[in-house]
Parts: sequence; structure tokens; C-alpha cells
Amino acid sequence: MTDQIEISRYTYHCFSSRDRDDVVLFLYDKRSSVVGQVFAVPDGEPLPPAERRDGRAVLYFHRAAVPQIVDLLRNEGPVYLLWNDGRDTELGTGYEPIGEREAT
Repeated sequence: MTDQIEISRYTYHCFSSRDRDDVVLFLYDKRSSVVGQVFAVPDGEPLPPAERRDGRAVLYFHRAAVPQIVDLLRNEGPVYLLWNDGRDTELGTGYEPIGEREAT
């Protein structure tokens, strides 16, 4: 089953007291419900498969990808979470015109 959910908000958390899962992004829909979480995995370690947990999509990216993910969330829109039964699960934009500047 494929789901496409528009991400309306996010929160970005960096924890000083954790050895793992010390960078976590929460993804929210337009009702401010958490629809996804992004966990940073140390570079070079294998990525766990995406999973559903308590109705949320849980995605894993290498730590090196976190700046690009935050840039996507900050500067692009609309941004969607696409869930394809855990295969090819992604964060992405809608169609973007060339040279478009995001509205402020």
C-alpha cells in the first residue's frame, strides 16, 4: 500500500545524553499529528529498513544526509512522506518549476 502524506511541520532534536538515536526529526501533518520520525544512523553503519511504529513511518538515514533533509524541510514545499510498504520510502517534493523561488 502506498501512502502520500504532506508534511506541514517538523521538529529537530539533538540529544547530548544518548549514544544512539541522538538526532531525531519528527514530521507532522496539517493537523499537527506526528506522521513520521527520522533517525540518524552513524555513517558507515547499515541502515535499518523503514518501518511503521504506532501508525508512524520511521525512516533511517545516515548522519551525513541530515543537513540535506533539514534543508529540504526548511526550504522546499510542498514536502511529502511517501510510504510504499517500507520499500522506496522517501521524503520528497512535489513538482518544482525550474528557477522557482519559494514564497516567504
